[in-house]
Formats: sequence, structure tokens, C-alpha cells
Amino acid sequence: MNHLYYIYSALLCLNTYYGPWQESITVVLRKPGKPCYDLPKAYRPIALLNMLRKVLSALVTEQLTFLDEDNGLLSAMHFGRWPDHTTTDVMHLLVQTVHNAWRQHKVALALFLDIKGAFPNAVTDCLLHNLKRWRVPTAYVDFVGHMLWGRSMHLCFNDYVSNPINIDNGIGQGDPLSMILYLYYNSDLLDIPSHARTERTMAFVDNGVLITIGPTFKDTHHILHDMMTRPDGAIT
Repeated sequence: MNHLYYIYSALLCLNTYYGPWQESITVVLRKPGKPCYDLPKAYRPIALLNMLRKVLSALVTEQLTFLDEDNGLLSAMHFGRWPDHTTTDVMHLLVQTVHNAWRQHKVALALFLDIKGAFPNAVTDCLLHNLKRWRVPTAYVDFVGHMLWGRSMHLCFNDYVSNPINIDNGIGQGDPLSMILYLYYNSDLLDIPSHARTERTMAFVDNGVLITIGPTFKDTHHILHDMMTRPDGAIT
């Protein structure tokens, strides 16, 4: 353990990352019950990461979690991160929001968003920008940057192992840091509302919901369209 302490401390203090840890193996497994295995969607890639790297990532995750809890960096509307922000909590809040609108004889309209391939398609530059924006210490931002840049993987299926394939973007789902990094990555979604009485957003990791409240369905539809298309909206 003493050796690991000095290795991990050196990586953080010297602002560097151990090159061999950036290389991983992705095992391609068949999804059971698929009618045709000629399509890529019939397979599930499983990333195998170096265990010493995962231990370091777990330690950094603990530090980022403490910083968020202590300083309230992420929005309270971001669920799925701490024990008091669970799936059940976000469902209760969603139901309460709708029922409160009904009690006022208003209409509540919700648009649910599910990001396909969320973790593999996360853009590294955008992630680092958001970490800086939310005042994450520079040492951790630099660590994440070094960890994500310069990665490569070997695809492995049957008896075949591919040559190294460069990875330009994405957050490794097998990495302990993946969950909290994605919370920072899509935190912009929760900044969309500009009118507290008529606009709400909630997020659960890579799932989000936009909620609008108004006197009629037409009004709520107009507000929802504006939330999607305004500058820094959901699709701009």
C-alpha cells in the first residue's frame, strides 16, 4: 500500500499519467436472444481496465464527491449521485410537480430525454470545460484530461485480438470516475430554465426531463419548444 501511495501521489503532484494505463481491452460479447448476429447492435462491448488505474480513479472519485457535497457544486436537480438523490426521489419530485400544476388548474407538459451511447460519445473538451466552470480544482481537471487523452483499446472476440485503436472521446463506463464525470458533463441541461414558475428540469445521470407549466397545452408546448431551441437550449 505504501508503494501505491507514492505512485498515486506522484501522478497527481507531477501532473502526469502512466501511459500503459491508457491502454485497455474491450471484449465483444453476444447479447442473448438476438435474431441476427450480423449487426453491431447484437453485441455488447465490455471494457476491461487496469486494476491499479481503477483504484486511483476510485480515490479521485471520493475526492470529487466530497468537494461536491461540501460546496454544492452540482445542481440539486441532478439525481443518482448521492444516497438522498435516488431514482425514487426524482420520481416523487416529478409527480409532485405535475400534481401541483393540476391543483392550480394548469397543464404540465414533460419531455423525457435519453441520450443514446452517452458515455462513449461524451466529448472530452466539453467535459473539461464543465469541470472548470463548476470550479473543480485544477489538479483534478488536469488529471481527468491526462486520463482521457491518448487512450487506445484492443477489441477482443472469439480468438481475435485487434491492433490498438485510438479513442478520441468518451468516458469509460468501467471506470469508477465515469458516473460523477458524466454528471458534470451534462450539467448544462439543468441551466436551461429561465422562469422558475413555468420551467423545470431534472436529470438522472444520462436521462433528463424538461417540464413546462402553463394555462393551456398550447402555452406549455410553446414554452417547451423555446427550452429546446433557445441559445444554450437542449438541442443548440
